[in-house]
This record gives sequence, structure tokens and C-alpha cells, in this order.
Amino acid sequence: MSGETECVRYLRPLALLCAFLSAGALWSYTSTVYSPVAPLLLAPSVTEPHAMAEVTGTTTLWFLGDVMLSRQVGRFARERSPDYPWQRINGTFAEAYVIANFESCLSKTQTFSNEAQLRFPVDPSLVSSIQRAGVTHVSLANNHSLDCGPADYQYTKAAMASSGIVAFGHGVRTDSESVTYIEIGTSTVALIGIHTLFVSPDLSSLRTLLTQTDLKSDFQIVYIHWGNEYELVSSRAQQTLATELVAAGADLIVGHHPHVVQEIGLINGVPVVYSLGNFIFDQYFSVEVQRGLMLKLEWLPTPTLSLHPITSADSRTQPRSMTADERVEFLKSVALRSDPMLRSYVAVGVLPLHLLATSSKSAIIVQ
Repeated sequence: MSGETECVRYLRPLALLCAFLSAGALWSYTSTVYSPVAPLLLAPSVTEPHAMAEVTGTTTLWFLGDVMLSRQVGRFARERSPDYPWQRINGTFAEAYVIANFESCLSKTQTFSNEAQLRFPVDPSLVSSIQRAGVTHVSLANNHSLDCGPADYQYTKAAMASSGIVAFGHGVRTDSESVTYIEIGTSTVALIGIHTLFVSPDLSSLRTLLTQTDLKSDFQIVYIHWGNEYELVSSRAQQTLATELVAAGADLIVGHHPHVVQEIGLINGVPVVYSLGNFIFDQYFSVEVQRGLMLKLEWLPTPTLSLHPITSADSRTQPRSMTADERVEFLKSVALRSDPMLRSYVAVGVLPLHLLATSSKSAIIVQ
């Protein structure tokens, strides 16, 4: 377009996000099976990988980082309480969609591993604690969802579904099983779980998947397992793939796996949260692995992405919200690593989308 600035071209997708979100005052699923604020209505069939849960009267979507309930976390849960890992965060997610990376597998026969093992089987009885904490969706697109084998991968999906939790994504494949949909007003949000650690992603397949998903949705959130462990800055491979995903139609990218919080980028107006870090994990060897981010997407009264830092440094495997002083120090450090256009916003923990969007679409949001 003649006279169009680089800023406008880069930030137009954010304006579209804002227009889309502002229309969604009421969430509802087209396949109603469960409400975390109401009794279980109907357990979805194991053969329905994209069964949906209903949360009524909410305007909030939370994204959490890595959740691992095996090894020492599992031992604490057995010895103290199944809810022990979640106790200091309970009440945070009332009437919201909550998406976590479930970096474990459920198994009826392999329910324990020690700290030296890199396999994470979890006692199925702990699923109820996940549901009570408010988690509504879990991604299985990671390098531990197949730790107990393909049969227990299917069992994990079934056990989650029986508690009203939507499991999406696969430990190896990226296909239709990677996607689940949420209806927001008259629009549809796609959650796309992607895992890139075992093999280099097939860009052609990813483009095809996002193209097909785009035909069924209005807004696409990629929730991706990628990157290098314990590195505070994203890798060139992450940045290259993020650019490809944005070009293919991703409207928001949220990452996990590095076990530390990485920077927040901006690609053609699309926010890229490269890594949320650990949420619940039994790693204690550095301050960074005991810190994480919860990402909150809220669109009333003003569409906003907000950053909520957590720490488990003072109580192992039990995350809590940071104090005001801790929060200031932590967000400042993340801001210094983030895209220059976002630094002032990251430092205060709020990305007001209507301010970042500079095209005429922003007028729709603030009316």
C-alpha cells in the first residue's frame, strides 16, 4: 500500500488479534463436555482427540510452562498431598482456560522414577489434582509424552479426557491430532501443539497444517516445545522457525522446554514468547530453573497480554507468584533480552495490544 510504514506492516496482525479478541465476551465450546466451575457433565470418548471443555463467563486464557509430576514431585505428592505441587498457586485460574505442557506420561504400571532417570511416568491418581488446580488443556507435544510407550500415551489421553481435560499434540507427529479448537463468541481459536526436538520440523507439513487450521479458525496460537535447555536467549533455530510459523499464519507463539524463561520477540507484529520456563519441576541447581512465567491473555475491558512471574526457589516444586520486588527485578531482566519495541511493556508485565496495533483496526478495540 502506498505510504504504508514498516511499523504498520509489522503490527497489523496485532490489530487483527485485538479486533478478534474484543468480540469474544463469552467463551463456549461447540462440543460441550466439561466446565471447571460446574460438575462433570460427560466424559469425552477416547476416540475424540479434540473433545472440548466449556468455561462459561470467562474472558481469560492462561498459558503455563513445563509441568512434570514424576520423580521428586511425585514423591512429594504421595507423601504430603496430591495437591501439594499446586497449593501455592490455587485459586489463580478460576473460570479460565488454562493450558499447560504436560511433560510426563500417565501409566498404571510405571508410576515412579528416580532423580537420575529421564523418564517421567506419573501415577494416574494425580490427574484429579491437575483438574482441581484449574488446568483445562494439556499439550502432549513434547519429548516425554511417550516415555511409557504408545499404549500409555493413549491411556494418558483417555485419563485426561475422563477428568474433563483436553489433551492435544503428539510426541513425534505433527498432524490433525496436534490441534484443538475453542469457540469464542462467533469466532474460533486454534491451539496447535508442536514438538521439534527429535527431528527438524518439516516446514512444508507445518505450512499445510496451519493452512488447514486457518480454514477452521480465526486465530491460531502455536504452543511449541523447542529450543536449547537452560539458555536465556532463544536460538537462531527458534527464531527461524518462529518466522516461518508467522508467515504460515500463526497469530501468537508460546514456547516451552528450555526450563528457563527466554526473551519475548515480535515478528511482523506477532508476539513470540520463546520460553515460559518451568512451572512445576524438580530442578533446583540454579535460580533460573526455579523461575517461570505464566502468560495471561485477557481481552476485557482492553485486550491485553500480561506476564505473571512465578518462583519455587523457597519451596521446592511449589510455584507461587513473585512478590512485588521480585517481579520488578525479574521482568527487568526479561525486558533487557526482549525485542526493543517491547522492552518498556515487558518491564511492567503488560503488553496492551491496542497500543501496539497502529492500524485502523485499533479503533475497533478502544470503542
